[in-house]
Amino acid sequence: MASCSNSSNIRSSVNAITITNGGGSRLLATLPSIAGVTAGQVIRYDVLAAGYTTAIASDASTSEVFGVVEAYNSTTNTMNVVVYGSINMPNTYVFDMGSGGGCGGNDIYFLSGTTKGALQNLAPVETNYVIKPIYQVAPHGNFTGIVMNYLGYKIGGDVEASLVETQAVGSISYVLGGSLRETTFEDGVVEANVSHALPISSYSEFYNLFGLSFGYVERLHTTTTIPASVNINQTASQTASPTAPPYDGKVFAIDTSNNYLLISRPPDAPRAEPSKPILITVASGTVSIPIDSTEIYATLTPTIQTNQTFQYGLWDNSPISLGEKITLKVKPKGIQVSIPDTVTVVNLVASGISLAGQDLNARISALE
Repeated sequence: MASCSNSSNIRSSVNAITITNGGGSRLLATLPSIAGVTAGQVIRYDVLAAGYTTAIASDASTSEVFGVVEAYNSTTNTMNVVVYGSINMPNTYVFDMGSGGGCGGNDIYFLSGTTKGALQNLAPVETNYVIKPIYQVAPHGNFTGIVMNYLGYKIGGDVEASLVETQAVGSISYVLGGSLRETTFEDGVVEANVSHALPISSYSEFYNLFGLSFGYVERLHTTTTIPASVNINQTASQTASPTAPPYDGKVFAIDTSNNYLLISRPPDAPRAEPSKPILITVASGTVSIPIDSTEIYATLTPTIQTNQTFQYGLWDNSPISLGEKITLKVKPKGIQVSIPDTVTVVNLVASGISLAGQDLNARISALE
């Protein structure tokens, strides 16, 4: 059993890996093409989606790197991915973040924390982002540099902060109504009387707690233009395999710019089969849409209703009309600091230091 849910293990059944030496040594893998991924992008293996996707340094789980896409072969519909060593690097996904790249100049490029699959000449600076050097500019032979794929480290060092609060994710509360609060709530809280789609990348706490038990949104990439007759809430299906349960869902959203269909699915239902088209029931009949990849994009929240009634009054008990809403906590807020057993500090400047409720400055003065 794997010890980590974000394993980057190579799937030997779909990878062809060779070691080449032609002006430079490198480890090269040939993968089937990935929708939306182009030459110059950094990719990783996503266990949840059961496939390769672009890496990003905004979180430790998404900054694991399999390699860098060097080229796309349209004849075989495959990609050449450099796992390590010499590469002819396209400039499309190499970003110049300005000066400050260190004494060596713009020679080391890091995984971006803001743009998926991109490399940048300066390391990320945001707290909890991962600093991961990937590419070394070093022209030799027909190559522009070297893929290094060094071990990354999270910004913040030994002393790290994390989000917490007393109200746990999944808690239900009542909020008094009003012109503002009827529609606007603090970050991390949603109205509970309707279902919400929470992208897993942004709401990992809710996903880790409830998984897909309330349903989920599946994102399907199609190889063709989505017909204008396809609309939200239309029924989606696939021809059932003899050994598989029937596919059922509804169109949740449509991304025509990137050719994505988002389908709401029942709890823990199996994903669509990329080898079969999605059938959408439209006004004129059925539309068949080919797909080439699927992923679990978001988890759904339950709808929560109540028969509880409240009566409101002023200070003198005269009645007033005031509604309320049920809210669901979906994301934590607040900060806690985790400090290891031993911390080495070069210089410490503080106006007052207290240990176990006692003033340390006073005790040091008394000793002196």
